[in-house]
Amino acid sequence: MYFYKKFLVTAFTLSLALAYLTPAKVIGQTPKDTTQALETDSLPEIDMDTEEDELLGIKRKKRKKKKKKKKRDKKRWFGFSTKKTYLRNRNRKTDLEIIRYLSEWPDLEDDRDKYVQEFFYYDVKRRRVRSDTWQKIKARRRKGNTLYLLHGLYRKQRNRKLVEKGYYYMGMKHKIWETFDKNYILLTKKKYEKGWLRDSKFKYFDGNGKKLKEVIQMHHKAKHGKYYAFYNNGRIAVKGEYEYDKKIKRWTHYYKWGNRKKMVQYPTRFYQKSYGDQDTPFDLYRWDKRGKQTYDHSRNRKGKK
Repeated sequence: MYFYKKFLVTAFTLSLALAYLTPAKVIGQTPKDTTQALETDSLPEIDMDTEEDELLGIKRKKRKKKKKKKKRDKKRWFGFSTKKTYLRNRNRKTDLEIIRYLSEWPDLEDDRDKYVQEFFYYDVKRRRVRSDTWQKIKARRRKGNTLYLLHGLYRKQRNRKLVEKGYYYMGMKHKIWETFDKNYILLTKKKYEKGWLRDSKFKYFDGNGKKLKEVIQMHHKAKHGKYYAFYNNGRIAVKGEYEYDKKIKRWTHYYKWGNRKKMVQYPTRFYQKSYGDQDTPFDLYRWDKRGKQTYDHSRNRKGKK
């Protein structure tokens, strides 16, 4: 009896050990595992939109990273770096000009319009804005004068109120120019394109549009503003000013090689028919081909008296 009980305990213990050590397929078959391990270095993208959301037409908005806008460089205008300064009028101290200019003299031989007759620049010695022809500016620089071409935003204030605003490109008026009264009411608005008014009429000697013959500034279909005529060699022949189709002020005529020929006086305003007590037009001065003055209206008038 004792040996029988010992045999049963041993048999039971062996059966438990075999059950523990035997693989699962020995006891009972289980279905094969069809899943595969994901081997990757990055985490998979998980669509958080549920099936219910799609059925309801709800689509969660993905957050987009906002791109930081690059701040505009206030020193750069039309692709060039500029400097800023303030100019106070000595005679009228209530006037203040805020200008930008090119610190280095640019090469304008290819960029500028050779027919433009008015370039604006900053005269460092006199601390004022001046304008002149390209040839005269170059001559002043050769003498040693420190001059800088205006470039970029220009503003003029009177009693701390804006009265004029515009832009320069390499010394030439460019884009929109506006003037205001003391109550900041717009008085005039003009559009320029590198020295010329956009409404100007251009006439050429040739059909290619290279040799300019005339420039007539227009305003409401009337001749209004500066007028220029040129010779075939590119030199200026006549310059003057119109006001509502009428010639006004002084008109200057030139010889083909550049010397002055004569200066003619017209009324100062378009509605006038005379200049003072003189019938207009009349010659003020005349010069010969060598540049010597041959006529002076004021002297001849005194002689008559």
